[in-house]
Amino acid sequence: MDYFIKHEAVELAKSLLGLEGSALKRLFSEIRDVKGELESIRALLQAAERFKDADETTSAFVKQIRRLAFGIEDAVDEFTYQLGEGGGRMPFKRMCKIGTWSRLAANLQDIKVSLKSAAERRIRYDLKGVVVRGVKSVVGSSSNSNWRSDSVHFKRDDDLVGVDKNRDLLMRWVQDQQQRHRIVSVWGMGGIGKTALVANVYNAVKDDFDTCAWITVSQSYDADDLLRTTVQEFRKNDRKKDFPDDEGASSYRRLVETIRSYLENKRYVLVLDDVWSTNVWFDSKDAFGGANIIGRIILTSRNYDVALLAPETNIINLQPLVKSHAWDLFCKEAFWKNGNRDCPPELFQLAQNFVDKCHGLPIVIICIGRLLSFQGSTHSDWEKVHKNLEMQLTNNSVMDMMNIILKISLADLPHNIKNRFLYCSMFPEAFVMKTKSLVRLWVAEGFIDETEQKSPEETAEDYLTELVNRCLLLGKIVKLPLEITKLHKLTHLIVTSKPVVGSLQFVPSIGVPAPVGICSLTSLRTLLMMEASFELVHHLGALVQLRTFRISKVQSCHCEHLFLAITNMIHLTRLGIQADSSQEVLNLEALRPPPLLQKLYLKGTLSKESLPHFMSLSNLNNLGSLRLVGSRLDRDTFLNLERLPHLVKLQLYDAYDGKNIYFHENSFPKLRELSIRGAPHLNEIEMKRGAVASLTDLKLLVCPNLKQLPYGI
Repeated sequence: MDYFIKHEAVELAKSLLGLEGSALKRLFSEIRDVKGELESIRALLQAAERFKDADETTSAFVKQIRRLAFGIEDAVDEFTYQLGEGGGRMPFKRMCKIGTWSRLAANLQDIKVSLKSAAERRIRYDLKGVVVRGVKSVVGSSSNSNWRSDSVHFKRDDDLVGVDKNRDLLMRWVQDQQQRHRIVSVWGMGGIGKTALVANVYNAVKDDFDTCAWITVSQSYDADDLLRTTVQEFRKNDRKKDFPDDEGASSYRRLVETIRSYLENKRYVLVLDDVWSTNVWFDSKDAFGGANIIGRIILTSRNYDVALLAPETNIINLQPLVKSHAWDLFCKEAFWKNGNRDCPPELFQLAQNFVDKCHGLPIVIICIGRLLSFQGSTHSDWEKVHKNLEMQLTNNSVMDMMNIILKISLADLPHNIKNRFLYCSMFPEAFVMKTKSLVRLWVAEGFIDETEQKSPEETAEDYLTELVNRCLLLGKIVKLPLEITKLHKLTHLIVTSKPVVGSLQFVPSIGVPAPVGICSLTSLRTLLMMEASFELVHHLGALVQLRTFRISKVQSCHCEHLFLAITNMIHLTRLGIQADSSQEVLNLEALRPPPLLQKLYLKGTLSKESLPHFMSLSNLNNLGSLRLVGSRLDRDTFLNLERLPHLVKLQLYDAYDGKNIYFHENSFPKLRELSIRGAPHLNEIEMKRGAVASLTDLKLLVCPNLKQLPYGI
């Protein structure tokens, strides 16, 4: 009987294994097929980003394809996870997942059918033609807004507000006789007033030159067309009427020769408005050089790289208007029907609120002012607009000019940084993002492609710099990793109306339980705020590719296995360890920090016996930043920190219990920032000669018994 039961069990197992093998074989085949399909879909979606707003039909097609792509990614991810959780090579564990393999294979089959149907509909409704027309429509979108560029030529001097200083500077550069050839750049975000400023100066000085030309450059410019338009403009504005009659000039070479021949012994001024690429200048500069030519070339652009075509001394970076100038411009637009253009007293406070929302950006001030000029003049009328302003900005035809300006900037973004930019719009409007935090979030979300030459953090900082240079993020370019950036308010408003933003989620800043199988992600680079557990700390050693790691709720019993795992993370540059409570003691005896470690954050009571050995380790020679929270240091244990030769930043938050701190001679030679907060017993800080010689920033907070500045500073 027992033999019979065992025999039947074996036969059943063989049958199940056969089914499992068949299901897995079928699924592997489906996975291979859809991975190739997914690559093609991604290529299509990258191209589609530039024309998805061309019409509703095209937008619906793109949305459907994107949804199917998400389905493929989900299926592949689940397959990878289930295969790993099932033991990989252990058949009996995989055998329990026959239903899962069959379901995934069926899902992928359904997706392939849906893709085929979408392709057939595309042919049936001639979506291919729509796509082509959509591409042309969007690529040429900057030319659709040429009416903006043309209209600024008719503005009077008193229509411009807050530009006097820059106008005088630009006028002086253009009229300067000392240089024969000069390039000047005016750059800033879309709608800041670049074209209006340059047009005002251009109209004032063009009669002083033998000829002039104003060229509005589209995003999809053609070098020959650009030169051909320049020829037409020079001929039209030729004051001496000696432009060569060369209607047949059509090739690049003939066009260059025609322009150079005409400009010989002449003075000219040329404006290239709304330049998006440095190639515009490199493709056309041969036409404007020459020993006997006196030329002034003015470039306007939203991109910092284009601005750098001019010498740094010839660049004007336009900034938002100050409050008083913003108010003047608002009144000109909102109350243009009134003779004196003054704001009625009953609307003054609401008008101030509207101006504050514009953040000094002229295009927004003009659009909101014009919108309000067509509303009633009562307080209740304006209050209704104020409550529904966001809807008005995205739906009202009066605001089209502002929306076009931003959409052009977004359309020009390379696909590889567009997702990073859209992610920024997830933050609240007034939120200020630390650059290093934003970079880590990008890395954690998987937005950063891996390269051999750079770390993910370095690549992310390059992307961030490009967004700043394109005037889509506010921030300083110099020493960018130490600065802060934030999304332009206008940009935030428009971008948050895009449906794609709704699918993004934040990485929480508090500890969360570790997901099952997290340690199987052996290529993981950043892992933040996982809660410690016995299972997690025993398997963390597999994550040897980590660059940034922070773990919370660490107990004393976790330390041995946790620190052993950290020792294996040889690429780690940032490490954070937070104890579960003040009663848990972090014994650093077993911790051998990786040699590349640059930043260390420890929260919790530190074992005083382990500190001397830990701080003397040679692996800490690269440590530049140390933050200790709740560490309970005293004078003797503090001296161990002096063994860190390259420490630049030291923060002690509720970490010092002693009455005095003593800095020995020549200690902390590279320390630039020292912060001590929450030291209730501290009453004296003494610094000997040569100590903290590089210190530039000292912060002493919540030290009630400290009555005087550190002695010897």
